[in-house]
Amino acid sequence: MTGLAALVVAAAPMNERIHVHYNTANLNLSVRLMNGEKDGDDLTKVYSSKSDSTQGIIVNPSQLGTSLLLGMNMVVGVTKKKDSTTENEISIVSPVYCPLDFTEIDNTAVTVCSSGKNAWVYYLKGADASSIKLYEYTLSDFSATKKADNDEILKGSSLAAYYDTDKEKRYVVYQAKDSNDLWEYCVDDDSTTHLQNSNNAVKATPLGVVYSDKKAYLYYLSSSKKIERIKKESGSWGSSTALDKEADSAYQLSVVWSDAIPHVFYMPKGSTDMAHFRDTKATS
Repeated sequence: MTGLAALVVAAAPMNERIHVHYNTANLNLSVRLMNGEKDGDDLTKVYSSKSDSTQGIIVNPSQLGTSLLLGMNMVVGVTKKKDSTTENEISIVSPVYCPLDFTEIDNTAVTVCSSGKNAWVYYLKGADASSIKLYEYTLSDFSATKKADNDEILKGSSLAAYYDTDKEKRYVVYQAKDSNDLWEYCVDDDSTTHLQNSNNAVKATPLGVVYSDKKAYLYYLSSSKKIERIKKESGSWGSSTALDKEADSAYQLSVVWSDAIPHVFYMPKGSTDMAHFRDTKATS
């Protein structure tokens, strides 16, 4: 799926506080500045290459991930590997280009979460449906480790990660290959949790998650391509709530927390311009 990855930049003015990164048809990275308030118009300020610009190396379609690390606005993506037709690279693509690891060419999911002082990149490896594994790359010590040693992850699954600042633990959400249900993997405990109320998820649904005030908010697409939300409170995932928003499953979902609510970015079905949904009912 084509990437959309949002990041809140606290030092920016409120009407330019959310920076939404996306990959372009000529394989470059673009960013659009969006309004971080509960209401108000979005800017049309976009920093992007042109259609006749030099071609880049960011695979499209593929996911993107964003996070803050030691004050840096970090963007991670899937990039082309030089002289290879079977592998791509998992790379930092902003503020510098820095390859981290490789993966098979069909694996295009990547996500990242951060404690502020450290950040972890998650991606998939495996050449076929029976060998898909979750990997973690720790940016502080440049190490890659296989995680979630099971055969449950759907090939082509999206990934969404968040850092629980209260428990100081890392979590990754993925889709199961047999049922299409969503599962949460706790990296620190090496344990999985079944999101039982996600059984209406469309296969290969995009995923977006954000954590704030001891709660996690997960967004995905149902079989009708409508956005659904599941909230995690007191360590348990609740029921799913359908939102009146239809999205294109070929594009990533991204969600950030700003002005005390989740802000969801997605591509509406049949549209060529991203949409900004302020989920004001999520906290009620």
